[in-house]
Formats: sequence, structure tokens, C-alpha cells
Amino acid sequence: MADEIMNFEQDFDAIVKIIETAKLRAMKAANTEPIDMFWQIDSI
Repeated sequence: MADEIMNFEQDFDAIVKIIETAKLRAMKAANTEPIDMFWQIDSI
């Protein structure tokens, strides 16, 4: 039973880290798009 709880906690922590990493990548991508748009407009 204790092993199952430990595995659950480790799995939960791993899932939280995956979610946090994905959120960070999404924020970076969202911030990159307006900059790319600016450079496209600036080159016209």
C-alpha cells in the first residue's frame, strides 16, 4: 500500500511537471508570434 502511494506521488509530480513545461512552451510561442508578425510587416 505504501509503495502504491509513493508511486502515485511520483507519477503526480511527473504529470505536474509535464503540464508546467507545456504551459511555458505555449507562453513562449504566444509571445513569439507578435514579434514575427512585426518583422513581416516591417519588411513590406
